[in-house]
Amino acid sequence: MINKLKSLKKVIREKNKYFKKNYLKNKGYIPDKYYLPIIYKEKYGKKINLKNPTLFCEKLQWYKLYYRDPLFTLMADKYRNRLYIKKVTGKDYSVPLLGVWRKAEDIDFNTLPDKFVLKTNHDSHPFIVLDKNLVDLEDIRHRLYVKLNISKYLSSREWVYKNIKRCIIAEELLGDGKTELLDYKFFCFKGEVKYFDVFTESTDGKHGKINFFDMNFNRLPIKHRIINVGDKPIEMPKNFEEMVSLAKQLSKDIPFVRVDMFNVEGKIYIGELTFYPGAGIPLYEPREAQEMIGSWFELPEKNGWKKLKRDNKWIKETLRI
Repeated sequence: MINKLKSLKKVIREKNKYFKKNYLKNKGYIPDKYYLPIIYKEKYGKKINLKNPTLFCEKLQWYKLYYRDPLFTLMADKYRNRLYIKKVTGKDYSVPLLGVWRKAEDIDFNTLPDKFVLKTNHDSHPFIVLDKNLVDLEDIRHRLYVKLNISKYLSSREWVYKNIKRCIIAEELLGDGKTELLDYKFFCFKGEVKYFDVFTESTDGKHGKINFFDMNFNRLPIKHRIINVGDKPIEMPKNFEEMVSLAKQLSKDIPFVRVDMFNVEGKIYIGELTFYPGAGIPLYEPREAQEMIGSWFELPEKNGWKKLKRDNKWIKETLRI
């Protein structure tokens, strides 16, 4: 009984903290078109140009406001995007699924192997479990409960996450969890990959270094304001062209999307499909880098997705699964 009360107090404390951060600070009811310029100025210290955006970070805010293709919600869903990936590529490139639950209390840890990854389908930073016998599973359950109640939409107005039907998924652990796992992120504009970055020196997907490359594997003069840029040599995977081909397929007819992949012992796994890197505020430097990437991002007609011939019935049905 005492443990249950402690757990309840912890949940209430987390919810209050979240409320203060997202509702009181963000005034949850402020319309997106007024709120986005506020957070932009907080990050960059200057006013955003939404009438004639040229920088990548400016165009991403425009993208949030004026191009809301329902397909994006499906693609951003870390559980249901598997169906999109298989439909487009004709093959299952997703990380093998071990389980899915609507609520944290429904997780049956007995059905899971000793090593696995747990995540919510609408948020970042998964929980990597290397040995379930050596970790506090109830603490993880609680943290997942908190994550399920977090709205990425409220804090950064990433609308693609707003209507995702939330759940928790368990996936196989790629690698051994101790050796670095290279995370390739392909930046795609209308089905063309213009550049990519590789996240290195990380085993948890959070702490590591970032490396920017053009499509010939030459390093680009781009820096990140928070994440250190790596300098260790990175070899081109033998099946790199297949990775690029997959990124092109998944981004066809889409103004911009980032396609994230892992390449483990020559096997490709597609992870996230991201529309607003860094919550739409990528802290790239120098300014010339933002201008260069912005020049590749050709903004579409407002709500132009309505003219595309898509299987909208399939999208709606998939989002309801």
